[in-house]
Amino acid sequence: MINLNSLKNKKIYIYPLSDSSIAFKSYLKIENVEILGFIDTSKKCLHGISSINLDDVKEFDYIVIYSSNHEKEIYDYCIHKISKDKILCAYLNKYKEYKLNSTPQELPFVRVSKILDEKIPKLKDEILFIGFQFIDLNIKYLYLYFLQNSHLKIHLATYNKRDYELYKKAGFDVIWCDSEEFVEQALSCKVKVIDQTPTAPFLIKALKIGKCVQLWHGITIETLGILADYKVIKYSLMLSTSHFVSKYSFSKFYNYEKIITSGYPRNDILRKFKCEIFNVDLNLLNDIKTHKFRYIIYTPTHRANTFNKNPLDYEILDKFCKLENIKFIIKMHPFIAEKLRDDLNTYKAKDRNFENIIIYPANMDIYPIMPYCDMMIADYSSMYFDFLFVDKPIVFFPYDYDEWVLSEGGTCLDYFSYSPGDKAYNQVELEELILKNLQNDGYKKEREKIKKIMFENLKYNSCKLIEKEIEKLL
Repeated sequence: MINLNSLKNKKIYIYPLSDSSIAFKSYLKIENVEILGFIDTSKKCLHGISSINLDDVKEFDYIVIYSSNHEKEIYDYCIHKISKDKILCAYLNKYKEYKLNSTPQELPFVRVSKILDEKIPKLKDEILFIGFQFIDLNIKYLYLYFLQNSHLKIHLATYNKRDYELYKKAGFDVIWCDSEEFVEQALSCKVKVIDQTPTAPFLIKALKIGKCVQLWHGITIETLGILADYKVIKYSLMLSTSHFVSKYSFSKFYNYEKIITSGYPRNDILRKFKCEIFNVDLNLLNDIKTHKFRYIIYTPTHRANTFNKNPLDYEILDKFCKLENIKFIIKMHPFIAEKLRDDLNTYKAKDRNFENIIIYPANMDIYPIMPYCDMMIADYSSMYFDFLFVDKPIVFFPYDYDEWVLSEGGTCLDYFSYSPGDKAYNQVELEELILKNLQNDGYKKEREKIKKIMFENLKYNSCKLIEKEIEKLL
């Protein structure tokens, strides 16, 4: 491993040109590295930044490759044209720190993929729950339900280091995906359960052994199938929340044998069914039950073009919340939480801390806390549909709607027809509408109407319905 300090005052090119490599460039500029430009085979232009071919580089110290998906092939291409001594490979470690190697990192799943190919499946009536990128809530709640209520043998696996360590420490028997143990379970468990779209070839191969259940992770507004092949697997069972949602969304993007409108496992706790609680901020949960403050939850979704245009001034927001006896909970999507931390660190550097703004850990479960919140501030996250079960006011904050739609490749649902609440486009409007809706809940009937369209199962425990359907697959 090479220290980034070794690049100080060096002249480098970055290969290839991408959103992530542009972010890497910004970091290197802070470290006093002279960036000569970007190299890309196609000589593409991105965000007004151009690139050159490898053959056109001049007078440099290093070419730094920063590509999580194509590092090895770029490296192999470069060493045929320039000296290995002038090539470095950059990557982000688990602590979100940039590191350098002189050669590409060993590709994951190579060894276990060979083992999977060589062995013959011997399927048993067992279930493998897979939270590949991270153990999302639908996987978690259904897994915990099966642990408490089912006689079937079940297993849990992930490729997320933080979740793996968290569940291991809590005493759960969790399996690391890049391991022989995972291969054994993939070859023996008749049913696999996921709630994300698989893209890793090894995972796709494993899911095609036996039967696969797709829980998905929320009612979608944006167009699906842009970044991945959603029909790469034919699911034995697909989860939806209503025929309406199935028709405009899942039926167009997924390939499945059967679809059920049971609703999501994570919503059972909002509907007051008994659920096991794990990875929740219990201190906040206890505080919020005292009703000393009015609690508002803000849940901005993932943005392909990052969260850089976040319009909130946290200092002004904190003053507003203190004046109105409000605690403002911010629950970021895990993929954009880094930007919020950077924003707040800027304030902390100026000795400014906020008493009435609560930053809820991005990787913790906030659903047990949601029923006690007095309001939600929402953008395009599916969480606002779930909040309909809480039946409290929702103020929408679609300040970057046009940009978001463009970045997602379009929408498959008319957002403005299915977002029952006032719309704010800047912080002044947001604060005004917060007070208005806390004083007068004027969208109660409209929320109930949208809830009945989006959710057909308003009576039964979703986990129990899903359990019955999975048992039919065994």
